[in-house]
Amino acid sequence: MRLGITMRGGNATAYHETRDALAHDWHRLMAQALPEADWLPVPNLGDAVGDWVGRWELDGVILSGGEDRGENPRRDATEDALWGLCREGSLRLLGVCRGLQQLWYWHGGVLAPAPGHVAARHLVHWAPPWAGAVASAREVNSFHGQVLGGPLPAGLRAYAWGPAGDVEAAGDKQRRCAGLMWHPEREPQVDPQDRRFLRWFWLGEEPRP
Repeated sequence: MRLGITMRGGNATAYHETRDALAHDWHRLMAQALPEADWLPVPNLGDAVGDWVGRWELDGVILSGGEDRGENPRRDATEDALWGLCREGSLRLLGVCRGLQQLWYWHGGVLAPAPGHVAARHLVHWAPPWAGAVASAREVNSFHGQVLGGPLPAGLRAYAWGPAGDVEAAGDKQRRCAGLMWHPEREPQVDPQDRRFLRWFWLGEEPRP
C-alpha cells in the first residue's frame, strides 16, 4: 500500500518563501499503526496534484490537520482535487481534524465555531460498528476551532459523537472516505483504538470485541 499525507503551509522565518510542512509526529504514528504502508508527504500543487498522485501510484491520502479552510487557498485547491479523485473512485481519503472538516464540507455539511476545543481533552462515544467492539467511551485530544455543525450530511454515517452531540468521527459506507476530529499522531504512543481504526479503514481489519 502506498499512501500520501497532505501538508500545511507556512512562511519560513527570515526567508521570503512559502513552504509545506508535516509534523514529525506522523512518522511515529505510521510506524506504529501502519508499518506495512509506504508513504510520502503530498505537496500543495493545486489542481496539478492529480498527475502527481498518478505518477506515484498512490492508493490513498491522509488529509492532515492544521489551517482552517480558507486560510491556505493552494492547500484548499490541492485537497479539493484529491476529493475529485476520491469521488471518481481512484483514491481513498482519511481525514484528521481539518481533514474530516473537509469531508464534511464536501458532503454539504456546515462548520460552527468551537470555543474551548483547542489544546483540550474530552470524551467521545462510539457508534456502530465501533460501539460494542471497543470501550463505549474514550478520551481524545482536541485542537480544532470548529466543530461539525448542522445535520449529518447525506452519504456519511457517524462513528463517534462528542459530549455536546457533535460528530467526532464519520465516514461513508463504501469505505472510500472517513475521518477523526482528534489527532492520533499527537499522542506519545498510538492509542490502540486509533490503531484499530486506521487498520480497519486502510486494511479492512474489522472491529471486534
